[in-house]
Amino acid sequence: MLEKLNLSGCTSTPENFHHLAQMLAVNNSLTSLDLTGTDLPEENLQQIAKSLTVNTSLQTLIMDANSLDEKEEGLQALLNAILIANTTLTELNISSESFSSETQKIISRLLSQNLCLSFSELDPDFEEGNRLSMINQKRKATFLSLVQE
Repeated sequence: MLEKLNLSGCTSTPENFHHLAQMLAVNNSLTSLDLTGTDLPEENLQQIAKSLTVNTSLQTLIMDANSLDEKEEGLQALLNAILIANTTLTELNISSESFSSETQKIISRLLSQNLCLSFSELDPDFEEGNRLSMINQKRKATFLSLVQE
Protein backbone atom coordinates (compact mmCIF):
# COMPACT_ATOMS: atom_id res chain seq x y z
CA MET A 1 0.00 0.00 0.00
CA LEU A 2 1.22 3.45 -0.90
CA GLU A 3 1.35 5.68 2.19
CA LYS A 4 3.56 8.58 1.09
CA LEU A 5 3.76 10.21 -2.33
CA ASN A 6 6.37 12.88 -3.02
CA LEU A 7 5.85 14.66 -6.34
CA SER A 8 7.88 17.70 -5.29
CA GLY A 9 9.24 19.53 -8.31
CA CYS A 10 7.52 17.21 -10.78
CA THR A 11 5.60 19.07 -13.41
CA SER A 12 3.12 17.02 -15.36
CA THR A 13 0.19 17.23 -17.71
CA PRO A 14 -3.27 18.33 -16.61
CA GLU A 15 -4.45 14.80 -17.47
CA ASN A 16 -1.98 13.23 -15.01
CA PHE A 17 -3.00 15.66 -12.26
CA HIS A 18 -6.63 14.77 -13.04
CA HIS A 19 -5.78 11.09 -12.43
CA LEU A 20 -4.08 12.07 -9.17
CA ALA A 21 -7.26 13.84 -8.08
CA GLN A 22 -9.35 10.78 -8.95
CA MET A 23 -7.00 8.58 -6.94
CA LEU A 24 -7.23 10.87 -3.92
CA ALA A 25 -11.01 10.55 -3.91
CA VAL A 26 -10.93 6.77 -3.46
CA ASN A 27 -7.55 6.05 -1.87
CA ASN A 28 -7.63 4.98 1.76
CA SER A 29 -3.93 4.36 2.43
CA LEU A 30 -2.12 7.56 1.36
CA THR A 31 -1.28 9.61 4.45
CA SER A 32 1.22 12.13 3.04
CA LEU A 33 1.26 14.03 -0.25
CA ASP A 34 3.95 16.51 -1.30
CA LEU A 35 3.02 18.67 -4.29
CA THR A 36 5.71 21.32 -3.75
CA GLY A 37 6.55 23.25 -6.89
CA THR A 38 4.39 21.15 -9.21
CA ASP A 39 2.78 24.23 -10.76
CA LEU A 40 -0.68 22.69 -10.66
CA PRO A 41 -3.09 24.19 -13.19
CA GLU A 42 -6.09 25.83 -11.51
CA GLU A 43 -8.53 23.26 -12.90
CA ASN A 44 -6.50 20.44 -11.35
CA LEU A 45 -6.23 22.33 -8.08
CA GLN A 46 -10.04 22.44 -7.99
CA GLN A 47 -10.22 18.71 -8.78
CA ILE A 48 -7.79 17.88 -5.98
CA ALA A 49 -9.78 20.10 -3.63
CA LYS A 50 -12.97 18.23 -4.49
CA SER A 51 -11.23 14.90 -3.85
CA LEU A 52 -10.00 16.10 -0.46
CA THR A 53 -13.58 16.69 0.67
CA VAL A 54 -14.15 12.91 0.61
CA ASN A 55 -10.63 11.61 1.30
CA THR A 56 -10.39 9.89 4.68
CA SER A 57 -6.71 9.00 4.94
CA LEU A 58 -4.53 11.99 4.00
CA GLN A 59 -2.93 13.56 7.08
CA THR A 60 -0.15 15.69 5.58
CA LEU A 61 -0.38 17.96 2.55
CA ILE A 62 2.58 20.02 1.36
CA MET A 63 1.63 22.55 -1.31
CA ASP A 64 4.27 25.28 -1.09
CA ALA A 65 5.79 27.08 -4.09
CA ASN A 66 2.77 26.63 -6.38
CA SER A 67 1.74 30.27 -6.96
CA LEU A 68 -1.55 29.49 -5.24
CA ASP A 69 -2.58 33.13 -4.84
CA GLU A 70 -2.72 33.47 -8.64
CA LYS A 71 -5.30 30.67 -8.81
CA GLU A 72 -8.11 32.34 -6.89
CA GLU A 73 -10.96 29.88 -7.49
CA GLY A 74 -8.73 26.85 -7.08
CA LEU A 75 -7.22 28.24 -3.90
CA GLN A 76 -10.66 28.99 -2.44
CA ALA A 77 -11.83 25.46 -3.29
CA LEU A 78 -8.67 23.98 -1.77
CA LEU A 79 -8.97 25.99 1.43
CA ASN A 80 -12.63 25.11 1.85
CA ALA A 81 -11.87 21.43 1.26
CA ILE A 82 -8.92 21.31 3.63
CA LEU A 83 -10.09 23.61 6.36
CA ILE A 84 -13.83 22.94 6.41
CA ALA A 85 -14.77 19.62 4.78
CA ASN A 86 -11.73 17.40 5.40
CA THR A 87 -11.45 15.96 8.91
CA THR A 88 -8.30 13.84 8.64
CA LEU A 89 -5.68 16.39 7.54
CA THR A 90 -3.53 17.37 10.51
CA GLU A 91 -0.58 19.04 8.78
CA LEU A 92 -0.64 21.69 6.06
CA ASN A 93 2.37 23.40 4.52
CA ILE A 94 1.68 26.34 2.23
CA SER A 95 4.91 28.22 2.84
CA SER A 96 6.80 29.90 0.01
CA GLU A 97 3.53 31.43 -1.16
CA SER A 98 3.01 35.18 -1.41
CA PHE A 99 -0.61 35.61 -0.40
CA SER A 100 -2.41 38.92 -0.72
CA SER A 101 -3.70 40.51 2.46
CA GLU A 102 -7.25 39.48 1.51
CA THR A 103 -6.22 35.86 0.99
CA GLN A 104 -4.38 35.91 4.31
CA LYS A 105 -7.60 37.00 6.01
CA ILE A 106 -9.53 34.16 4.36
CA ILE A 107 -6.90 31.62 5.42
CA SER A 108 -6.91 33.01 8.95
CA ARG A 109 -10.70 32.83 9.17
CA LEU A 110 -10.83 29.27 7.86
CA LEU A 111 -7.97 28.12 10.09
CA SER A 112 -9.76 29.51 13.10
CA GLN A 113 -12.78 27.32 12.25
CA ASN A 114 -10.72 24.17 11.67
CA LEU A 115 -10.47 21.73 14.56
CA CYS A 116 -8.27 19.09 12.93
CA LEU A 117 -5.05 20.80 11.85
CA SER A 118 -2.41 20.70 14.53
CA PHE A 119 0.44 22.05 12.43
CA SER A 120 0.30 24.80 9.82
CA GLU A 121 3.38 26.10 8.08
CA LEU A 122 2.98 29.50 6.48
CA ASP A 123 5.21 32.07 4.88
CA PRO A 124 6.98 34.45 7.31
CA ASP A 125 5.51 37.40 5.41
CA PHE A 126 2.04 36.52 6.68
CA GLU A 127 0.85 39.73 8.33
CA GLU A 128 1.14 39.67 12.11
CA GLY A 129 -2.56 40.27 12.77
CA ASN A 130 -3.55 37.46 10.44
CA ARG A 131 -0.93 35.16 11.94
CA LEU A 132 -2.23 35.69 15.44
CA SER A 133 -5.86 35.19 14.49
CA MET A 134 -5.08 31.69 13.22
CA ILE A 135 -4.45 30.19 16.63
CA ASN A 136 -7.45 28.11 17.53
CA GLN A 137 -7.88 27.56 21.25
CA LYS A 138 -10.08 24.50 20.70
CA ARG A 139 -7.18 22.41 19.41
CA LYS A 140 -5.29 20.14 21.76
CA ALA A 141 -1.98 21.14 20.19
CA THR A 142 -1.37 24.09 17.96
CA PHE A 143 1.91 24.78 16.22
CA LEU A 144 2.64 27.56 13.82
CA SER A 145 5.99 27.37 12.10
CA LEU A 146 7.19 30.43 10.25
CA VAL A 147 9.76 29.52 7.66
CA GLN A 148 12.90 31.65 7.73
CA GLU A 149 14.63 31.93 4.36
